[in-house]
Amino acid sequence: MSWAALNGVLVNVPPSKERKHGIDLVSDVELGSHELYIEFMVPQGSNSGVYLIGQYEIQVFDSYGRENPQSGDCGGIYGKVAPNVNASKPAGHWQCFHAIFHQAKVENGKVVNQPRITVFHNGVKVIDHAEIEGVTGAALSNDVIEKGPTYLQGNHGTVMYRHIYYKPIAD
Repeated sequence: MSWAALNGVLVNVPPSKERKHGIDLVSDVELGSHELYIEFMVPQGSNSGVYLIGQYEIQVFDSYGRENPQSGDCGGIYGKVAPNVNASKPAGHWQCFHAIFHQAKVENGKVVNQPRITVFHNGVKVIDHAEIEGVTGAALSNDVIEKGPTYLQGNHGTVMYRHIYYKPIAD
């Protein structure tokens, strides 16, 4: 099994066989600078991610109770930017992200301004207008791009998503 839609909730249960990879969901809509609101629930020990423009992962992870969060903890930009505080709820509770993403500026094939992001996790600002240098792991492309899809990672554990909203913003 991988993804199913049940009563308005996207549910991912990756294959249980060793070395089997789950399926990532990739949107048809490509966005540049935008706001994203999404609710999620992870069981104890589970792991997933929400990718903005297919390049930058906001980590979804069971991080409740961790002190000194790292970039691999919930709300961090995986491998790039750690949340400044742990705002995680216990496993099995609905949580939310509200992300404000400003795309990179590219001129003549060169990045002149890195992308920036602000992340609210459960209503707490955990990342404040941070610059993201380079794409995160499992990005759809290693090139810095200006627009791309949203994608939900489906390969590391059980996760549920609901109430997914986005709004393009002008830079």
